[in-house]
Amino acid sequence: MHPCTSAQTSTLSWQNLTLSDWMHVYNFVDAHPTVTQAQIVQHFSSLKTGALLFDQSTLLCKLWEHPKMEAHVSDNPTVLLSKRSHIVTSPAIDSVLIHWV
Repeated sequence: MHPCTSAQTSTLSWQNLTLSDWMHVYNFVDAHPTVTQAQIVQHFSSLKTGALLFDQSTLLCKLWEHPKMEAHVSDNPTVLLSKRSHIVTSPAIDSVLIHWV
């Protein structure tokens, strides 16, 4: 049995955002340079369809990674098509994949 408490449980469920989701956030940030981080979090959490749930501290960390993530997309354009990047550890497989793609 749990003790009684007046604390409210959060009804929000956090989700792991994809690289594509973060690129969407970065595009919004670039297009709206005067918007605060709190307003950005509020904007994406209140979208009627496709709401993205993250907090301000996560946004701050991801904004530091922005250049690195954009470079990753530039180097690997198909990375936005999958949730997880695929790492090939065998040179023979890597060679075959290069010819196949």
